[in-house]
This record gives sequence, structure tokens and C-alpha cells, in this order.
Amino acid sequence: VPGGFGIWDASGHVIHAGLIEPWLEVSVPAPDPAAAGTHWNPMVKAQVSALETTGFDAALRGRMRSMGVTVAQLVPDAGILRGTAAVVTMAEDRPGDPAARVVVPASGHVASLQTARGRSAYPGSKMGAIALLRQSLADADWRRAASVAHAIDPAASPRPAADDAIDALARDLPLMMAVGDELDLLRATRTAAEFGRPVVIRGSSDEWRRLAAIA
Repeated sequence: VPGGFGIWDASGHVIHAGLIEPWLEVSVPAPDPAAAGTHWNPMVKAQVSALETTGFDAALRGRMRSMGVTVAQLVPDAGILRGTAAVVTMAEDRPGDPAARVVVPASGHVASLQTARGRSAYPGSKMGAIALLRQSLADADWRRAASVAHAIDPAASPRPAADDAIDALARDLPLMMAVGDELDLLRATRTAAEFGRPVVIRGSSDEWRRLAAIA
């Protein structure tokens, strides 16, 4: 046996595969409304990351480990374009290496058809939420094409900052949609297909109502 190995005495214990939590919602601070690149609508904050949360602390990781969970995907919990998800382990902190738990720093763009609260807030309807999602994805496609033009023309103005809400959507990541019912699932997949985006659905358990359409 080569040197450098470790020994863990597991006498009296049962070793089993670690559980994976695929959708662990966490709160993420909203971007500064006055910062450059912040979207005009607070429901679009694609530039934030689930890794920015302060809620994924040692106490939460300990509770998850006690239930057998070893890996989780953190997802921002609010908005239409909520930011990027990240895959992390439930490991304890390593001194001097806080990023050691990160397995995949950006696993997908998290989205939903959430509506805004308040009589004057937009979008206040499902139709408005779909419109804002589609417009944001269309803007991202335009930004991607414009970046090619900027690269060709050295006299063109510089691209926006990397933390721009729309610029962040140009990253080649799956669109991860949280849906409230089976009709939202159909709307989400249709929207993703319109923009040629691979889609992952966090379902509602009501999919049985439209199995043929969903299939």
C-alpha cells in the first residue's frame, strides 16, 4: 500500500451512497439598481450566482449531511431570470480554501414565470412574465451577435461589462425552468425551443394532467 493514505475506522457503521439534492433554493442578494449592467426590471438578474448566497452555511450543510445528502445544486430562489445555479458538496470548511466545496460553479441559467407583486409592478401577469423572458433571451442573442461584430470592427465601442444581466445570458448553459403547473411546463419548453436553448424542468407533480402533450 503506498504511503499517504488515511484510515477511517467504520466499525459499527453502514456505508451507503450519498444522496443528491438537485434543487436547493437559496436567497441571493439583488444587484445594485444603480450599478452598470443592472437590468431595468428587478426580476431579471441573470448576472448573479447562487454561490453569492449567505444562507449556505455550516449549520445548513451539517443538517443536510445528517440526512445523507452529500451534493446539492444551489439555485437562486426568486425572479424570472434568477441567475446561475451551482453544484456544491456538503463538506465542512477547509481553512484557507472556501471554494473547495464547489463542483460546478455555473450549471445553468435558472428561470421561472414568476409575476411581480404590487399593483404597479411589472410583470403582473403570466403573459407579461413570458414576454419579459422572451425579450431578455432575444436581447442575449442580439448581444452575442453584436459581440462578433465588435470583434471584427476594432473601431466599434467596447462591449458591456461581464456582469451585465443580458451579457450573462449569452453563456452556453441550459435554461433551468421552475414551473408551477403542467401548462407552465409546456410554455417553458416552447420558449426554450424558440431560442434553441436546452432546457431542464423542475416540475410541479401535476404533469400527469397533460402527459400526452408533455411527451
